[in-house]
Amino acid sequence: MDYDRDLGFCPSCGGDVKGDESFCRNCGRSLQDVDTRRQPVRSRRPRWAFIILVVTGIFLLWMGVSTLMDPQPVIDEVMLQLDGMGFDEEFAETFVMFYGYSMVATALMALAAGAMAYALRYWLLSMVFTLLVALSTPFFIFSFPAVLALYLLWKGRGDFA
Repeated sequence: MDYDRDLGFCPSCGGDVKGDESFCRNCGRSLQDVDTRRQPVRSRRPRWAFIILVVTGIFLLWMGVSTLMDPQPVIDEVMLQLDGMGFDEEFAETFVMFYGYSMVATALMALAAGAMAYALRYWLLSMVFTLLVALSTPFFIFSFPAVLALYLLWKGRGDFA
């Protein structure tokens, strides 16, 4: 069988279709009067992963930069939480600055993974960056969307070049 000539794609689900079949074996759609030579239907999963990662990255970037620009309220809160544990203000300041820089780094990883998902390139690197975002963000509100984006990237891996 000549693969290029005899094998096509269902326009509904993207499943493989032999040139002489009347119905799609995947979804059951009638293939009468349908051109099966066109490309398969691409999923929208990487695009949703892009949106989730960009929104997550923007929020993390905003939080990190705002912490670095005005660290004193966060230092005061850390000192309040550490009261009685023997830590001084220098420790709290170092901790808050590390926190701010790590938020910015996590945001940049989320934005980079989102850019790769948008371009449909470097699937494995996009997965690694998204996993790092999910593991390194200190708030569940940001790690949950990263896990969702990780799932969407995994399911949409066939769309990457």
